[in-house]
Amino acid sequence: MGNGRGHQVGFSGTNDLDFLLPGNLKQTIPEEQELRATNGKMVAHLMKAKFHPLVSNNTTSSPTANAHAVIKFAVESSLSALIDVGALMAGLSNGEVADAILETIRGSQGPAAYRGVVYFDVDDRKWTVRSLLGQSWHLSNSPIPAQDTFAYYDESRCRGADLKLKKDAVGLLTLSPALCKDALMQAAGRLRGLDWGQRVEICAPADVCSLIRDLIPTTSSTPIEPAHVIAFVMANTEKSGADGLVQWSAHGVHWLRSQQLAAEGKALCEQELVELSVLYNDPEQDTTVYDAVLQRLEKLSPAATTAITTTPASTTIQLRQL
Repeated sequence: MGNGRGHQVGFSGTNDLDFLLPGNLKQTIPEEQELRATNGKMVAHLMKAKFHPLVSNNTTSSPTANAHAVIKFAVESSLSALIDVGALMAGLSNGEVADAILETIRGSQGPAAYRGVVYFDVDDRKWTVRSLLGQSWHLSNSPIPAQDTFAYYDESRCRGADLKLKKDAVGLLTLSPALCKDALMQAAGRLRGLDWGQRVEICAPADVCSLIRDLIPTTSSTPIEPAHVIAFVMANTEKSGADGLVQWSAHGVHWLRSQQLAAEGKALCEQELVELSVLYNDPEQDTTVYDAVLQRLEKLSPAATTAITTTPASTTIQLRQL
């Protein structure tokens, strides 16, 4: 977040992609040592998490099979929260997820560990508590506190949302194929008491488990460990950063071109590219971010390439068309 003087205000512990910020915004390095250690502390918490490969018993290829399998596992394991950063609930509204959670709680064996479910009602734009009897209240008016419910954080609430859960709450994080480290860390941070008794566990569907195993030297019988998950999201973060740099530099080249034309008294008119043959005709090729940016600058103006003074990046990307 920036102010009118071009300075960043506020702080986030996840700064993996801060180099993609606009040039006049800089990531603030906090003076407090505790805040400087946020990245490492969150990784340490994730390294202690249990990993669960998701097993779905649904044989109908239902698009929501994974969602129901996650809910069943979380409730039957007496976990406190489902933090769906991997968007495994896709295809279900928040209200439908809440209904599925309540149905699973009612069907579980033994005394209910929850008095209801708390979730974000998108229509009312408020956190809502729904009891086992189906009664609903806004959380601020609810006779049932959030700590006595099963908490559901949809993907959009995996950053910034704050619920007061019980001191020993355990949250279940979900994974997706392209999930990056900052998103995973932010999701884990929904449990505000990780330093004081709360903890997280992680689950992933079969396709994500396969991607993790492709990345690390394991066999199908080797259990996936938290360190493997960290390596997986870091690889996704590296790819996201490389792709982002191409877009970031394209915006810079666009600005440079507009300035050049403005100095000549001309307007910038971009040709709209809508033909598939134009967008996808060129074959893919491996190239570095540095070379990709250089090619675009050379198309604009050979003299503009003198503006590049940094060492060529070593990251290789798939380039189809600049």
